[in-house]
Amino acid sequence: MDHSIHNKIVSFIWPIADDCLRDVFVRGKYRDVILPMFVLRRLDVLLEPTKAEVLEEVRFQRVEAGFSDLESQGLCDASGYVFFNTSQFTLKALLGNPSQLEANFKNYIDGFSANVKEIIDHFDLRNLSRKMATADVLHNVIEKFVSEEINLSPEDKTGPDGRPQPGLSNLGMGYVFEELIRRFNEENNEEAGEHFTPREVIELMTHIIFMPVKDSLPPVITIYDPACGSGGMLTEAQNFIIDPDGGIQATADTYLYGKEVNGETYAICKSDMMIKGNSPENIRYGSTLASDEFAGTRFDFMLSNPPYGKSWKTDQKYIKDGKDVIDPRFEITLKNYDGSENIEAAAPVIKKQHKLSGDKLHALLEQLGTTVAHLPDFGYWPTDKAGVYLEYESDADLRDSESIPLNAPIHDYFLNEVRPHVADAWLNMDSVKIGYEISFNKYFYAHTPLRPLAEVTAEILALEQETEGLLKEIVELSQV
Repeated sequence: MDHSIHNKIVSFIWPIADDCLRDVFVRGKYRDVILPMFVLRRLDVLLEPTKAEVLEEVRFQRVEAGFSDLESQGLCDASGYVFFNTSQFTLKALLGNPSQLEANFKNYIDGFSANVKEIIDHFDLRNLSRKMATADVLHNVIEKFVSEEINLSPEDKTGPDGRPQPGLSNLGMGYVFEELIRRFNEENNEEAGEHFTPREVIELMTHIIFMPVKDSLPPVITIYDPACGSGGMLTEAQNFIIDPDGGIQATADTYLYGKEVNGETYAICKSDMMIKGNSPENIRYGSTLASDEFAGTRFDFMLSNPPYGKSWKTDQKYIKDGKDVIDPRFEITLKNYDGSENIEAAAPVIKKQHKLSGDKLHALLEQLGTTVAHLPDFGYWPTDKAGVYLEYESDADLRDSESIPLNAPIHDYFLNEVRPHVADAWLNMDSVKIGYEISFNKYFYAHTPLRPLAEVTAEILALEQETEGLLKEIVELSQV
């Protein structure tokens, strides 16, 4: 793969942001324009050779066949891809009528197939193009991307200087796309792992996963990433497997699947799949925790860099109802010694591992006022290794407190009143507060009894007589 060609394309596209978007968008938003326009131009040049065939298919379906809604499969067959565009325009043709550019650009993107329009919507390209048109830079941006100085088509061409311009393969296009993403990530000072995983980390992961089984890979390989981001981990895994110069050099058919909750990175990932010839339909939008888009599907490999430290409270209602796990994905089947099976919830998260022995163990037991046998009551769970105890993360939704009489030992109260009802509960002695509870109602509230019913009745009747007199006076005044 000749990366000098790819680097030349990247070097041409990178300055477009400063040349055209300065003072229209803040620097951190340049990516929001450049990436979708880059994808759009690639799709545009792929569809250019079959534009006439697609328009003829549109005419046939509407005029001769009398279809009210266009049939997608026929249009895909005409375009030669899993996407199409029914607009009469191409990006280059849009430049011919600057006064109607905004309306014609809208007509152009509305002509794409549903799978491309979904990407456009998640990129928010309609609003971005409206903003560019208002600032009078839309024409300049399109003009840059359709320049003859770069070749984004898969066919070889000759540049304006007479030099040959090699065609850009899907693999090469993917490299350019990922290099632009990498540069924008660095430009925006995004932390590795927040929106992308560094390529070196992905390379290490792919080696760990695939190298031990490289000689026994199946002829068809499926790979899944439940938090796929912009898709870099999936495509790097695919490249590692099929790279003819790599360590595996497999000829297996590789299918990529993923799910992403962020709209922009989802659009980037789906674009990347489309550009590289993978199925964009295998990338789903939404939270993996909230819903299982691939229920019933089994994958050969799964790799992921999930967003650690991110709250999942919005998804929790789909997983748990109180303490009960309602999503079977988060339950595991364990076999007993006799071969029978138990269904258990996913293991609790380990917070810390403690090594307790000698003076350290003695000091802890003295501090807690307990024995080794009762350490689990205080959150220290023994393991198979002598002197090693685990401390688990507590479930904030199940955390509770009790008011215990001052003369009652806390541990005894716990064993008698809590443990019989919650088998895996434990005491957090750091949260214990000693004080006095004074009932203000008991000592300061003076009860006032209700008035007798006869007294209330007499008062109501007296008020009615007063009201009747007032009404009579009002009526007489109105008649004068």
